[in-house]
Amino acid sequence: VPERPAFECDMLPDRRCKMIMTLWTLGLNGHCQHPTAGIRLGKNGVKKMAIQLHWNNPGLVADYVDSSGLVLHYTPTLRPHDASVFLVGNENFIIPPRTEKHVVTSNCTSSCSRQKLRDTMFVTAGINHMHYLGRKMRMELYRNGTRVKAITDDLIYSYDSPKMYTFSDPIPVEPGDEVRTTCEYSSTYKTVSTFFGESTSDEMCYGFLVFYPAQILTGTPFCTTFGGLSWCDPDTYHGCIGAEREKYRHNNIVQQDVYHNITSACRPFGPCTTECMEATLTARAVEPCLTSGEEWDTLKERSLAATSEGRTFLASLESCEIEIHELETAKDSISPH
Repeated sequence: VPERPAFECDMLPDRRCKMIMTLWTLGLNGHCQHPTAGIRLGKNGVKKMAIQLHWNNPGLVADYVDSSGLVLHYTPTLRPHDASVFLVGNENFIIPPRTEKHVVTSNCTSSCSRQKLRDTMFVTAGINHMHYLGRKMRMELYRNGTRVKAITDDLIYSYDSPKMYTFSDPIPVEPGDEVRTTCEYSSTYKTVSTFFGESTSDEMCYGFLVFYPAQILTGTPFCTTFGGLSWCDPDTYHGCIGAEREKYRHNNIVQQDVYHNITSACRPFGPCTTECMEATLTARAVEPCLTSGEEWDTLKERSLAATSEGRTFLASLESCEIEIHELETAKDSISPH
């Protein structure tokens, strides 16, 4: 009997739960750990567990009953290494409809693996995970920019019949290595775009790596990207990190000079006056978030669009968007002499 009712938990049930013990998906019979590794239970190991279930019930039927669960097999003989699971992949992408081939990539960069790994990670198993649009998927290990080997490689992927790749000789992943993930989709029968999401009518691009020893991992067991943004690689944010990013989160925008400069010089949605153009160009020159690309798109969608002040700021910025685009296009078309 659970101590509390079921609740939506994103990918971690609690901040204190930072270890993925195991996973199961439709079509898997189960997974045996490498003979030299296991999950330590009891006094000096795991004392509490949480199980996360993904149900797909678009009709909101109220009387469905589920008896899903896990059977854990354990041995009183302690194995040499503590095992865990590491997650890579991309958590923000859109698949256009009526498309024969759409590719999504992600990279757990060398910078990220240096932060995440204290020492060598020995991978004993791996599994690819997409939903019903998925056609091909692979995870590849790179060292010093050179491909070492494929960890997983599904040339024909099936959500209903996933393949668990196991390695009797574990694959070593060193701090500074890269794990590159490539997911390929086909949406020829879809009439609308498909987004990343947990429902099987959405899509995923995740790779799970079973490894030992668990102690070499720092922080959360994720090395995922959000589109082209890497949580642990600041270079991908193009300066829109830390205090710069915080300016645009929640309702912080109203306290910023850039907010007052833009909203006083520009009317929402135009026209593009001289003073609005000057204020916007000045802001773009000194505010890295405004020109950061994907991170700016994320801030607009998740923070600024959620408040009336944020929407006013975005509408004011919109006033000279076409003119600035034309200006930048003209600059790009001028060849250097």
